[in-house]
Order: sequence, then C-alpha cells, then structure tokens
Amino acid sequence: MLMSDPDTQPDDPRGPDDAEASVPVSQGAPPETLMPDDGLPFAISAEAQAAAEQPDSPLPRFWDAIKRLPRYARVAAALIADPEVPKRSKVALGVGGLYLVSPIDLVPGIIPVAGQLDDLYVLLRALRQALHNAPAEVSARHLHKVDLSMANVEADIKVIEETTVWLVRRGVNAGGRAATKGWQRLRRLVPGRST
Repeated sequence: MLMSDPDTQPDDPRGPDDAEASVPVSQGAPPETLMPDDGLPFAISAEAQAAAEQPDSPLPRFWDAIKRLPRYARVAAALIADPEVPKRSKVALGVGGLYLVSPIDLVPGIIPVAGQLDDLYVLLRALRQALHNAPAEVSARHLHKVDLSMANVEADIKVIEETTVWLVRRGVNAGGRAATKGWQRLRRLVPGRST
C-alpha cells in the first residue's frame, strides 16, 4: 500500500510538489499589502519599489540597514546589561530608546521611509556613542556576537543621511513640478492672456 501525502487530497490531481507551488500567494490581498519575502513586517508600495530601482537611489541600502535593526537592538540590550559598560553609554542608549518609543517624533512614523529615518538615525547615533564610550574590547565583543562591526554602524548612519538628502531632493523636485503645472493652469484660466 502506498503512503499518501497528508497535504494532498486523494481527489487532487496535483502531486505533492505541485500542491504547495500552486497555493495562491496573495490569498486575495492586493500585492502591495503582502508581507515581502525578506521577512520584514511591512510591505513596500509599488511607488517605493520604483523609486528604489532608480540608479541614484540609496533605498536598497536603507532597507539593508532596516534589516539589521533587530541585531542593533540586541547589541543595545547587551550593552545595557553588561556591568563593564560605563553609565554614560547606558544613558546614551536609554535616550535613543526613549526617542524610539516616544509618540513625539520629528517625522511621524506613518510616513513611509521618512518616518523610519529619524528613529533609526537616533538609535544608531546613540548606539555609536555608547560603543565609543565603552571599552573597545567590550564593544567589539558585543558587535561580534551579532555579526556586526563599527563599520556597519558607520555605514548605516551614512546611508540614512544620504537617504534623507535624496528624499528631500525628490520632494523639492516634485513640489517644483506641481507648482509649475499649477502656474500653467492658472495662466490658462486668466482671460486675455496668451500662453
């Protein structure tokens, strides 16, 4: 007697390999609301995806920094718990953590990308300060445990700064285009003026 796969129904013409492959990914949800394959708990809109694919976009590196956030949090927690870490390092981490959970933000978290920029920036600056204040061997040990280095921290701070500049430029350019279109429409509405 042959053992059947419990996931495949007897009257299902698909084999065990086909049964899993043919399960609809979306389960009826629009693609932009799905959890992406990289495991992040949020989806990226089609507009953000298109922006990230532009040649000058720092967004792919920004998303890589976001993916490292759980490891940065583990380093921060380990530094706070370590008795070898000076109090001023722990205070820096506390201030960064308070900003992260505070409802008062420079940029509201509901704004995609920009809302996460300030939180990540403050957290990484606090972590960098704490790592610099702690003994070098203690900092290196904690970073090594989560497969990070000071170079990662510095690079991620830099990419946040680059992403901020990039977003501001895009906003200014979009605002300029909108103002130009508005001015052109206004000129067409004014009687007696030729365009």
